[in-house]
Amino acid sequence: MRELLERAHAQTELFSAAELLVREAAAWQAQAGTLHNPVLGLEGGSVRTGGGDRIFGTGGAGSSTAFQARVSQSFYFPGRLDLRSELAGLEVDLARLSSEQLRRHVDARVIRLAYAFRAADQVTQHVSHRVERFRIMQAYLNGRPFLSPQSRAERDIVEQRLRLLEQELAEMLAMRERLWLRLNVYLVYPSEPELRLSWFSDGVSFDRADFLASALMNNPELKERRILLEQRQIEQRLARIYAYPDFAISAIYSSQNGSEREQYFGLGIEMPIPLFDRGSHHTDVARARLESERSALQFFERELQAQMEEQLRTHELALQRLRRFPLERLNEVRTRSLRLDRDFRTGRVALLTYMEADGEAFESVRAVLQAQVEYVESHTRLLLLAGRSNLEPTNTAATEEVR
Repeated sequence: MRELLERAHAQTELFSAAELLVREAAAWQAQAGTLHNPVLGLEGGSVRTGGGDRIFGTGGAGSSTAFQARVSQSFYFPGRLDLRSELAGLEVDLARLSSEQLRRHVDARVIRLAYAFRAADQVTQHVSHRVERFRIMQAYLNGRPFLSPQSRAERDIVEQRLRLLEQELAEMLAMRERLWLRLNVYLVYPSEPELRLSWFSDGVSFDRADFLASALMNNPELKERRILLEQRQIEQRLARIYAYPDFAISAIYSSQNGSEREQYFGLGIEMPIPLFDRGSHHTDVARARLESERSALQFFERELQAQMEEQLRTHELALQRLRRFPLERLNEVRTRSLRLDRDFRTGRVALLTYMEADGEAFESVRAVLQAQVEYVESHTRLLLLAGRSNLEPTNTAATEEVR
């Protein structure tokens, strides 16, 4: 399973896209912590004070040239730049959390599909062997030179069961193909490899109180909501200083060349006057968004508790099913099927008894494999809700091949 997950990580382009989003958010964070570029202004021209007849140049009485340079640097109100940087840093945290959650969802998807595909493959093999046995039985019955009414009835029963089994085999092959196509979206194998996975002799139980406490701390959706709540708190702090404007400081130099040269050096400061807009609506909006996020967080915590309680109960049922249909049943079914075939060929087991026993064997195989798949699904879903990084099922037994 570890090899499958590593291949999925390497082949799934979504991980590269998520990493690029993290880099984008980090770049915006770096930008949010910088000041605006300074502004340089240059002006020049001609000043006419009397009888000159040219606009530009120095020719003519009463004309002179003038030049002015101005450098202006704007500054954020103290504290605003730090808050903007914190806000952008939380966007980076959200991007990283989204990337981690994507990896967990892909891992869960691959694990579930891999076990569902392996179980479908095993059931398909079992149905295929049943079809082969009934075809041999059909050939044997059709090969009799003289058929009694009992033999004809048995032949008709076998042919009908064979048609049903062939239809079931076709459906299982189609299901197996669908599961492989879904799984290979993440694995991108050029051809279908042989997947060997370990089945489970027993499952893992969780302490309810400890698990719920851990889930409330590590659940990705709750983490996201807490980050959003922190963002709303920073936005409220930004709104409170909205009425205090940013300002700009300027350095000015001007020079005029005429009959006498005049130069001017000066400093200036610019800022908007909060006369009409004092930012009260920004404060109201920020407060409303903060309260909304707090309410949403409380609801999601309560909803997560309900989901975890429900999933823990589902997991307990899956554990019970896993223990009720252990892997040892597969060896028992295999042994009974071989003995049943032998007894039927020697005439010690009637046809109807054979068919009923064969159907029961198939249901047992399907129940064992279904218990394995349900355990994997419940275990994976539970760890996914709890925000665990490793979703691989544990407590495995040696791989069992079902025939």
